[in-house]
Amino acid sequence: QNGMTFSQLLGPKLLQGDICVSTNQILSGKDVIGLYFSANWCHQCQGFTPSLISAYNSVQDAGKSFEIVFISSDKDAKSFKDYYREMPWLALGY
Repeated sequence: QNGMTFSQLLGPKLLQGDICVSTNQILSGKDVIGLYFSANWCHQCQGFTPSLISAYNSVQDAGKSFEIVFISSDKDAKSFKDYYREMPWLALGY
């Protein structure tokens, strides 16, 4: 294997809600992984997030091998937590 592992790219742990999970284990075998760069302070992002949640849920319900990782540009941990709370996918910790 010549490429980077998921943990080399994103770190060894991701958040799944309030739980830390192994990056390599949770992303292993996924056909598509989306990286969602967003922030609580970004009004356009906040407008887009509900549409992305709907699309994500539809793809998950269809049994597709797909995951999203939220990468925050928030300015503090509280803003990150408040915004991530509504998201059904994984996230890099703040």
